[in-house]
Amino acid sequence: MAKVTETKYLDHRVDGVCYFDISMGNPNGDPDNDDMPRTVPTTNQGFVTDVAIKRKLRDYVATTREGEPGLDIYISGGRTLNSRDIDPLRKLYGFEGDDEDFDAVRRFVDSLGEKKKGAGKALTDCMCRTYFDVRTFGAVMTAYSKASLGNLSVRGPVQITNAVSVDPVVPMQVTVTRCAVATEKERENQGDQTMGSKWVVPYGLYRFDFHISSYAAEKTGFSEDDLALLLEALTYWPELTSSASRQTLAVRRLVVFEHGGRLGALPQAQTVAKVSARKLPDVEVASSFSDYEVVLPEPGELPEGLTMRELV
Repeated sequence: MAKVTETKYLDHRVDGVCYFDISMGNPNGDPDNDDMPRTVPTTNQGFVTDVAIKRKLRDYVATTREGEPGLDIYISGGRTLNSRDIDPLRKLYGFEGDDEDFDAVRRFVDSLGEKKKGAGKALTDCMCRTYFDVRTFGAVMTAYSKASLGNLSVRGPVQITNAVSVDPVVPMQVTVTRCAVATEKERENQGDQTMGSKWVVPYGLYRFDFHISSYAAEKTGFSEDDLALLLEALTYWPELTSSASRQTLAVRRLVVFEHGGRLGALPQAQTVAKVSARKLPDVEVASSFSDYEVVLPEPGELPEGLTMRELV
């Protein structure tokens, strides 16, 4: 019988830095502020939430790996999270009731007897094997808190920071027109032309960092293959998640540091601090990526056990 080789979890720490920019676009509108590009109130730097970035990475995997085993996306449309949570209970233990009938779910879980003791770990392990984003970013399976198993949660090995622009940005509201109307009442009030507006950032260079823990990867099963897919998504996500407001968004630099061990050769903050970006001396207001210089560590500056790769 052929020996089955189990996929190994990521056995070393990884840190990274990603710079992306946008010109005359909106990288992350604030729905509580008329979809205005987010800014940091104290510095006027542009701001993109980590949630928005992870949404784009999920969408990339969902688009390019649709139907592949172990690469489903948990946080996605089409099905309720409750139904996804209950899937492992069906698969592992044969539950046949309604996803939303939590009295039935609770009774079934209680009927497991001795099996209930290990059910929590078995269910979360199954979720990690099934969903790429669960074993990557983690998740909280709230359905089980209603089924007498408590809040089952997974802490993901991949943590992504919010993105902040290198320099302040100046959001600009642009008036637009549409040569069509939706209703006859609109036609009576304003003719055949509809007025509207949208927000854009004239130019902004943004940065976010990411960190991957080998210790958490061991618990979720995040592997070298998963790392390769994540780095692919970090490279190409603007191409597959483009929209009218983000047509010009582009990844400009993607730098990855791989440590020789699980703890790492340097703390996270010191590792990513070795990469920085600054405007060229003769540039007062940046209008393109060519107005910046990205500074990387020189050969020999990295301690033993730490390597650097430039993917973009």
